[in-house]
Amino acid sequence: MTTREFDSWKIKFFKDEIMMNIFQSIIKSPKSATQISFECDIPISTVYRKLRDLREKKLLHISGFLNDHERRTKLYKKRIKN
Repeated sequence: MTTREFDSWKIKFFKDEIMMNIFQSIIKSPKSATQISFECDIPISTVYRKLRDLREKKLLHISGFLNDHERRTKLYKKRIKN
């Protein structure tokens, strides 16, 4: 990705209210996509799409664990320092 392409993406990122809501929700602590969806009142499919975009730009750290039902759960956390 060129610098120009990244600058263009940054402008879109900061104008995207849903993306900003998701990013703000994971600033203090990692959360699952389901938690983000519930807290931000955003459809889960939209959350996954936006998380994919953030992951592609290397703005997320993803960790995983097995929950009580032995299902894999991913937690998403911001990668940028405050």
